[in-house]
Amino acid sequence: PILVLSGLTLTSYYYFALLSLQGSVELNQIEVDGNGAVFDSGPGSFSGALAVQNPTASDISVDINDVYIHDLQSDTQSMFAVIVMGGGNTAPAANINFTANNLTIADLTNTGAVVSLAAGFGVLNAGAGEGNTTAVLSNVTIANLVSTADSSVGVALMTLAQDKSSTM
Repeated sequence: PILVLSGLTLTSYYYFALLSLQGSVELNQIEVDGNGAVFDSGPGSFSGALAVQNPTASDISVDINDVYIHDLQSDTQSMFAVIVMGGGNTAPAANINFTANNLTIADLTNTGAVVSLAAGFGVLNAGAGEGNTTAVLSNVTIANLVSTADSSVGVALMTLAQDKSSTM
């Protein structure tokens, strides 16, 4: 992996606690505490805890182990606790292999959509992207997702790129 983080508590952050725009990521024993965080707001806005995007032509892996995300409160259009996306503003983007083990997501509140865990291609760029997404989830707990004006989604696996697939 290009980025390996272990044994951290992240709090009082701006928009996302972790934003990785290319390359593989491994997270171990991480707590993301949304108390004190400042989130984006208004039309088209999105914020959350962990975001990984792969706009490159190289395969990446995203491995999340023993991670606790909690107490995110926002007034943003879309809130994501964890979002792993391929595509980006340029194609092609290669495959994403995503694993999550011992992941807890709890107490997310937003006026817009709340998505605790999302993976896929083409979502942030109107369908551009060339890769497939494979997600393997084990021992994942999701609790207390609240949207006051939109949907609350536990797990979303999406592919908007033509002739590509997402597998969980």
